[in-house]
Amino acid sequence: MKNNCIIVALLVLLVSCGGSSSGGDPVSNESAAGIWEGAGETDKAISGNIVGMIASNGKAFFLTDAMVLVYGDASVSGNNISINGALYGDVSPSVTMSGTVQSGVSINVNYSTSDENGTISLAKADSSIGVYNRTSSFSKLMGTWDDDFTDDAGTWTFTILNSGEFSAVRDPDGCSISGQFQTIDSTKNEYAVTASVSSCADLNGNYSGLAFTSDDGATDNVISIVIVNSENAGVFEAIKRE
Repeated sequence: MKNNCIIVALLVLLVSCGGSSSGGDPVSNESAAGIWEGAGETDKAISGNIVGMIASNGKAFFLTDAMVLVYGDASVSGNNISINGALYGDVSPSVTMSGTVQSGVSINVNYSTSDENGTISLAKADSSIGVYNRTSSFSKLMGTWDDDFTDDAGTWTFTILNSGEFSAVRDPDGCSISGQFQTIDSTKNEYAVTASVSSCADLNGNYSGLAFTSDDGATDNVISIVIVNSENAGVFEAIKRE
């Protein structure tokens, strides 16, 4: 079964730790949390440039420049990382990844889907993509944001309140989203997102996801948002109005 379609495809390429040891000396875990960039090595779906995020709550996403999205859960034990997730924008419904992580430096994993295997190598993202070690707050998000890049169906306008509550409408068809941002760790540039999509035909439903901010001529004036459910996904990049 084909898994998922993407509401809005944005070529903005755009992540946690856990585990324990028993017996002997305690093993300290590396951290996979951060904003990452790199490449996938395969000639199929997960290939080319990749940008992603693993949040401190263990949720993770990776987006390729061919607009294939991986969204799932990451766990770390020692320097070993595993990620189990769903694929959006491709025929394979799921993906598993395993490999190694060095905190704030690199992630190298082998991955497998129902029809391909490959490797992904990631490094700490350039500051132009996003700075993970930066505070998050609703006051940074409050305002009006416009996403008018590559959605052929129209332009999205997001309105975010100081409570983290938000609404978004696509002009001209009125497809709409309402939801809530939550800080995950206020010392890090990461937000959890819950959303409800309406007036969008087959895309209607409840979603959850992640977001982070980046800079384009001003600090924190770009927000990248990924939301998913069991069937669909949305990827957005919006610029804050001055």
